[in-house]
Amino acid sequence: FKWINDTYGHSFGDEVLRVVAKKLRDCMRQGDFIARLGGDEFVVTLVNFKGDEAVQGFLERLMNEFKSSINVGGYTLYNQMSAGVAIYPDDSENVDELLKFADTAMYCAKDYGKNNYQFYNRDMIANLEHKVAIENALRTALDRKEFELYYQPLIEVKTGKIRGFEALLRWNSLELGFVPPLDFIGIAEEIGLIVSIGKWVLETACKKVREWNELHGTDFVICVNVSALQLKNKNFIQVVQGAIDESGINPKELELEITESVFIDSFEETIDILGKIQSLGVGISLYDFGTGYSSLSYLRKLPINTIKIDKSFISDAIHSSKSKNLLETIIVLAQKLQLSVVAEGIEEQRQLEQLIEYNCDFVQGYLFSRPLPSGDVNQFYENYRERKSNDFSFNKWHWHI
Repeated sequence: FKWINDTYGHSFGDEVLRVVAKKLRDCMRQGDFIARLGGDEFVVTLVNFKGDEAVQGFLERLMNEFKSSINVGGYTLYNQMSAGVAIYPDDSENVDELLKFADTAMYCAKDYGKNNYQFYNRDMIANLEHKVAIENALRTALDRKEFELYYQPLIEVKTGKIRGFEALLRWNSLELGFVPPLDFIGIAEEIGLIVSIGKWVLETACKKVREWNELHGTDFVICVNVSALQLKNKNFIQVVQGAIDESGINPKELELEITESVFIDSFEETIDILGKIQSLGVGISLYDFGTGYSSLSYLRKLPINTIKIDKSFISDAIHSSKSKNLLETIIVLAQKLQLSVVAEGIEEQRQLEQLIEYNCDFVQGYLFSRPLPSGDVNQFYENYRERKSNDFSFNKWHWHI
């Protein structure tokens, strides 16, 4: 909703709220109560419901109502709804507490990926307190130099050569210790810090790949994940150009990785931004392909160079003939569209052999290396180069690694 206000203006946002309010009101029964608390938050009081199943039925109707688009001022928009539920008197007999607990449950619903509902339970308070602690620590983490980049190699299938590395963000907080990326990346996006953190990641990764390429006489590519918020930032193209200029790398040595979620709010605008970045010479990769609502039209319309197949596809292909055929089809289709294909999460030799059989372009995973701190990359490269020259045999489709 904030994005709608920022993009189209508050008058447009007010009209969106009116349409949403009508959708909600149409789902109410006689005797139920609905009000807008503020912003894009509404509260609903349901009376004379018998059991959680009845409440769930009401919530499912709401969710289905919000699956369809809304039209405002000639624009077609898709809204997602997150809901939290507190029950009287089970959770509390106090009105203020019930509102607080429903609010807590709603934020948990957002944490689970939005577009769902959660019933309040007491564990949520502890989880919310942990989230607040992460949020507070994040605000000073960059200034305190608590972030570090790890690097996982990408291997070219046909030659066994190292194509480059994916830069992966790690955080070792002075107060909280090591915080897993899944615990803090989403929070950094929620509070807007991902823009400044992402700029640091981009600049640091570009400098590091320049250092390795000069040292080894290589042309490694560095792959950097980019969030939807970074792309929406009006200065993002300048940030990319600045990282290239400051590090002195060839733009072709940088690849930005995006997910399909960046297209949810504004498809055409995002395509325009990616096209301008691609015109700099920078590669664009669509990662986690196949896990969401991936559309074949994406592959036709998007200014991308590479698709990255999610590791769940790779592991399923070993056990399922349908997944195996689908994996092969994705690779063939992408290459017909002149896109490179990266398969991630390779952990077993038989997965590698299958991907070689399907002519996949690049692979990445624990079979070759876990993500490495920057200080270990040079040694890994030397060890890998020596091992490959001794043990790699493309004719046998087998790597002894």
